[in-house]
Amino acid sequence: MLSLERIEIVDGRLTIVTELAEGSLLDRLEKARRQGSPGMPRAELLDFMRDTADALDFLAQKHSLQHLDVKPGNLLIIANRVKVADFGLVKDLHEVDDSLVGGLTPIYSAPEVFDGRPDYRSDQYSLAIVFMELLTGRVPFNGRTAGELARQHLNQAPKLEALPPADRNIIRRALSKNPLDRYPSCRQFVDQLLKVRSTALPTANKLEKAATPNTSTVNPTHQFNETQGLTSVGQSLFQPAIPLEQLTDQWVNSRCLFIGLGGQGVLSLAELRSDLIHNVDDRLTCDDHQWLAIDTSPSELEIVTDGSVLQRLPNDSAVRLPIQAPQAYRRCDPIQFAPLSRRWMYNIPRSLRTDGVRPIATLSLIANYQPLTAILEQKVAKLIQQHQQDSTAQTPIRVYVVASLHGGTGAALLSEMGFLLRKVFAQLAFSNYRLCGVVSAATTSNSRASSSLPAANALVTLSELTHWMDPDVDKPSIDYLTNFNTSTTQPFDWVTMIDGGLYEDRIAAEQNPRNLARHIALDCQSLAAAALAESRTTGKPTAQGWLRTAYCASVQPQYSWTPQMIAQWSCIRSLASLCCFLSKSNSQFSQTGSSTNLACTLPEDQLPLTDQACDELSRRMLQEMGFHEDMSQVLNNPDSISQWARRLAQDDSVRRQQFVQDLNHWQRSILRIARMRLYNWSQMERILQTVIQGFESYAKSHVPQLAQLFAQFPDMMGDSSDMIHRVRKYLSELATLCGRYYNNVSSGVQQFADRLASWHCDLDSALKSKIPGYGERVLVPILVQLLCARMSGAIDGKLQAQLQIILQDIPEELRQSLPAPAIVAPSSGTQDGGADANSSATTANSQVESIRHPGQLLRFAEVQLATLCREMDISEQDIIRDNYHHTPVTFEELGRQSPMFAANSGSIYRLLITGQQQIAGVDRQLAAQGIRQQTSLLPAPPSLGTHLVCDAVGLNFAQIVTGLWRPSGATMNLADRLRTRVDVVWPPIVKLFDPRPESACSAKQDSIQQNSLVETPSVPLDSIPLSGTTMVISPAAGQLP
Repeated sequence: MLSLERIEIVDGRLTIVTELAEGSLLDRLEKARRQGSPGMPRAELLDFMRDTADALDFLAQKHSLQHLDVKPGNLLIIANRVKVADFGLVKDLHEVDDSLVGGLTPIYSAPEVFDGRPDYRSDQYSLAIVFMELLTGRVPFNGRTAGELARQHLNQAPKLEALPPADRNIIRRALSKNPLDRYPSCRQFVDQLLKVRSTALPTANKLEKAATPNTSTVNPTHQFNETQGLTSVGQSLFQPAIPLEQLTDQWVNSRCLFIGLGGQGVLSLAELRSDLIHNVDDRLTCDDHQWLAIDTSPSELEIVTDGSVLQRLPNDSAVRLPIQAPQAYRRCDPIQFAPLSRRWMYNIPRSLRTDGVRPIATLSLIANYQPLTAILEQKVAKLIQQHQQDSTAQTPIRVYVVASLHGGTGAALLSEMGFLLRKVFAQLAFSNYRLCGVVSAATTSNSRASSSLPAANALVTLSELTHWMDPDVDKPSIDYLTNFNTSTTQPFDWVTMIDGGLYEDRIAAEQNPRNLARHIALDCQSLAAAALAESRTTGKPTAQGWLRTAYCASVQPQYSWTPQMIAQWSCIRSLASLCCFLSKSNSQFSQTGSSTNLACTLPEDQLPLTDQACDELSRRMLQEMGFHEDMSQVLNNPDSISQWARRLAQDDSVRRQQFVQDLNHWQRSILRIARMRLYNWSQMERILQTVIQGFESYAKSHVPQLAQLFAQFPDMMGDSSDMIHRVRKYLSELATLCGRYYNNVSSGVQQFADRLASWHCDLDSALKSKIPGYGERVLVPILVQLLCARMSGAIDGKLQAQLQIILQDIPEELRQSLPAPAIVAPSSGTQDGGADANSSATTANSQVESIRHPGQLLRFAEVQLATLCREMDISEQDIIRDNYHHTPVTFEELGRQSPMFAANSGSIYRLLITGQQQIAGVDRQLAAQGIRQQTSLLPAPPSLGTHLVCDAVGLNFAQIVTGLWRPSGATMNLADRLRTRVDVVWPPIVKLFDPRPESACSAKQDSIQQNSLVETPSVPLDSIPLSGTTMVISPAAGQLP
C-alpha cells in the first residue's frame, strides 16, 4: 500500500502527502497500446496483480475495510512493484448507513456497491475487471452512462470473449453477481490465474464475429445468452430502413409547444432553447414556438429566466404553482379537493416544497387549475393561429411534455397535463396536433431507506400512465369545481422514455436535461418524427404500443480536430472553391482533389452562359466604357463628350491617358464579375473576347453616326474631315491594347490556378496523414464547421486579393507604349473616379502581402482561427471535445447501439440524421458496417450535425421495472400509498410485472414481497422526510369527504 508521509491542514484544506510513484498501471497500459499491443504482457501483469491482491486482502482481513475504487489509475508502480493508492472511498464494512454512489467509478464497481452494501469480496470484482482491461484492452461491460453501467453490473452477464478461453471461467466467477459465489480472497483469485499457462488472445476477426449480432431480417423473437448477451433466433430486432421517398413531403418542420414539468423538465427547456438558437438553418426561430416551464419551486424557474444566460426562456413562459400553508387550503370549497386525500392538506412541509412527494404537487395543481388553464389556452390559441397562417406548414402541431419519473412535481403533473391539453385543444376545436410525453427514467440505488422514494415515484407514475393510456378506462376530470366530466381520451399519443443514468450520480443529473433536450430537438427539427409517425400513431393502445424508449448520440469519426487541422481544412476548402472557379469545370478539378470526399462545400457548376447572356454582358461593359449604341446618350452626357474629345485629341499624351482610363473601366468590370463568381474563368474569357470583338463591331456600325455627332463640336473635336478615320484608329488601338491585356491576364490566371492546385494537393496530403480514412470519413463536427465557415471569408479574401493583383497587372508592352506621367503620377482628378490601372496594381501590391507558398496561407489561417477563438471564447480543448456534453459514437459502434431495455423485446428503428452533403459518404459507411438495410438515412440541416437515433417500441414492463428500480415489497407498498387521486380505482403496482387479472397478480405481489430483489426495510409513509414538518400523516385517512 502507498505510504502516507504526513497529513496537514493547509489554508483550511486537508493535505495528504504520499510517497512519490513512478507511474500507474494506466500509464503502463497506454504505453503498451502505443507500441501496438492491446494490453500488457501477461507475466508482468500477474506480478502486479499479486501485489494488488496482497494489499486488498490486508485491508479486508486485518481491518474489515474495502477500497471500493480499484482501477488502473489507482494502482501505482514503485520500483517495479505495485502499491494501492487513493483511499477516498475506503469503507468500514461494519458501517451500514453511509451512501457510496456519489464517488464511484461505475466501470469497475461491484453490483452490491450500487446498493450501498459492499461486501469483503467487492474489491475482488473490481480487480477482475482491471485484469481483463490491462490484458486485453477491453472491459466486460461497455455501457456509455453511469446508469447503463449500473444496470449491466446488476443484471447482465459479462462479455468475456476478449479473454483467452482458459481465463474466462476464472474471471466469470470473480464477476459473480452474488459475492458469496466469488473466491474467498483476492489472492486466491490471482492464484487461479497464475495456474493458467500463457495463452494467446483471440484474434480481432473472432472478436468481431462474436460481438456482431445478426441483423439481416426482422422478427420479435429473441433470447438472451448469459455469455454472449443479445442474440437473435434467426432474425433481428431492427426494422428495415424507411424509404426516404415516403418522407419528402414532410420535410418542413412544424411549430411546437414545449412544456417542462418540475426541475428536470424546466432545465431541459433551457437546454432545448439553446440547441434551437444555434440551429440557424431551421426555417423557424425559437420565438416561433411556444414555451411553458411549470414548477412548484422557484429555484429552477429563476435560473432559466435569468437574463444573463443566452438560453433563457421568455419571462411569460415561467409559471409557478405555489404551495400554500395548510390553512389556505382548508378555507377552500371541499369539493375542489375531492380527488385528493385530505390527509395531504395536513402534511404540507414547512418549506412549502414537495420534497419529492407527488400528492403535494397535485394539491398545488388543483388549487391553481383555473389560472393554469387560462395560460395554456393563450399559448395554444397563439400557436394555432400561427400554424393556420403558415402556408408552408405540412405537419401537425407538436406538443412535448417533459418531466422526470422520479420527482414530486413532474411525475405528479405528467398525466394531468396531458388531460388538460386535450381539454384546451377540444375547446378551441383544433385536432391537427400530436401530444407526446418525454420522461427520464434513472436507475435508483437502494443504499438507504429514503432512496426508495424516487423508485416509488417512478413506479406509481408508470402505473398511472398505464391505467390512463387504456382507451376503455373512464378518465374523470380533476376539476370538480367548475367542469367535472369523464372521458376515454388518452393523455398522450405516445410516451418516450430516456435513460436518466444513475439517480444519485451528480454527473448524470447534469447530463439528464441535455439528453432530454437533444431527443426533442432531433425529433422536432429533422425527419425523425416523420419517419416514426406510422409506428407511433398506428400502435395498439397497450404498453407495447404507447410506451417507447429512445437513445440518441452524436456520430463522430475516431479522431479529434486540432486547431492546425481546422486551419488546413479551411485552406483546402477555400483553395478548392477558387480552383473550381478558375478551372474549366468543377468536375475537372474534383478528380484531382479529395476535399470533395470530406464534405467540402464546392460551388455547383456556374450559370450557363448563353449567347444572349454573353452579348448582353459585353454590351454593358462597352456602355460602362462610354461606347453607347444610342447616340442621344452620348449627346446628352457632357462627360461622354469630354471622353471622346480626349480620345480624338491631337496630343498623344492626352489621348493615351484616356487609353488608361478606358482600360481601368474594363478592369473594374472584370473584377466585379470575378468577385461575384457567377461564371467560371473559362466563361469570363469568352465574355472578354466578345468585348474585344465589340470594338470592331462598334467601329463598323456606329462610327459614321459618331462622326456626324462630333461635327457639332469643332472646338473640342477638331477638324471633322478625318473624324471617321480618327475614331476607327482609336477603337483599333484600344482593341489591340485590350487584347494584349487579355492575353497577359489569361496567362497569369492559368499560372495562378496551377499554383493553387499544387497548394491544395500539398495541404490535402498533409491532412490525410493526420486523419485516418480521410476521404471516406465524411463527418465533420459542428463546431469545426462553424469555425471554418467563419474563417472562409478571410481566407477567400486573401486568395481573391492575389487574383486581383493579376487582373490589375499592366502588360509590359502597354507599359512601354504609354507615357510615363500616366503610369507614375496619375491624375488625382480622373473622371468617373477612376485611377490608372498601374496605380491600382501598385496599391493592391502595397496592401496585400504576396503569398508564395502554402505555408504562408496556412499561417494566415491559423492566425485567423486564433483570433476567432478569442472572440468566441473557445479553447483548444473545446475544439477537441467539440463542446459535446456526451460521448459520441463512431461508425464502428453504430451496429451495437440500442435503447435501454430493447435488447430482449420489441422492435427498434435505427435512424441516422446527417447533412445533405454527407449523405453519400455516410451511406458508404453504413454499407461497410453491414447495417445499411436496417438504418433509415435522413437528410437534415447542416448545423444539426450527424446523429444516431434508436427508437424502440413493444417493451417488456417487467424488465423495465426490475432493471431500473428493483423494487422490494416495501417500495411497492410505498408506491401504492403515493397515488395522487382517491377518486380512481387504481390497479395494483404489481400489474406492471404481469398483465394477468388482478386475482392472479395478488399472488404474484405476495411472492415479490417475500422474495424481493433487495431486502430494504419497510418504510412507513409517515417516515418519508418532509423538510421542517412536524405534522403526522394519518394512516387511516384517504377517503373522500
